[in-house]
Amino acid sequence: MVCCTPSTEISILTLRIDPQRIGYLKFILEGYDNMALVTTINAKEGIVIIRYPTTFHNDLSAIISDVSSRIFQDHAK
Repeated sequence: MVCCTPSTEISILTLRIDPQRIGYLKFILEGYDNMALVTTINAKEGIVIIRYPTTFHNDLSAIISDVSSRIFQDHAK
């Protein structure tokens, strides 16, 4: 399956997640070939950016929603 052509529009999502869960998020998204590229901006703060073809927005949103309880810090502690 080829998802991207040279004219594919790319979107960027910036997230602040639990720093200990960065590897988990990368592992999950790498399981979906050509869906997204995760780059760690600040490992200590848990800031990552996700670059993805805009056509995958709904799929990526569903995945992030599904794993949200495992990647986002509970600030109520």
